Amino acid sequence: MRENGCRGAGTILTTVCAPYGESISAAELAERISDPRSLEKYDACVFAFFSEVSERLQREFIKEMGVDPRAAANVAAGFAKLAGFDLPLATSLPETRHIPKDEADV
Repeated sequence: MRENGCRGAGTILTTVCAPYGESISAAELAERISDPRSLEKYDACVFAFFSEVSERLQREFIKEMGVDPRAAANVAAGFAKLAGFDLPLATSLPETRHIPKDEADV
């Protein structure tokens, strides 16, 4: 991930940090939005990134900061599930299905 920010980083950081009184760098946010532990911590800044920042700015930030888009999409999907509503970058997490091995397992 890049250490220096992206063009919209100031706007993004204000949007995701100010309501919660947090102060993090663009690099810290980039790390958090792709880290599954953000879900375990119910990270408000990460949730705000996925829910309050425009999809266009989210995509630009992810690209310019060198964030793995798949990892970020998985974190977004986790927050979407917790929140109970869709988030633009959330991917469908694969359903865990039980596939019978034989008829006795049905």
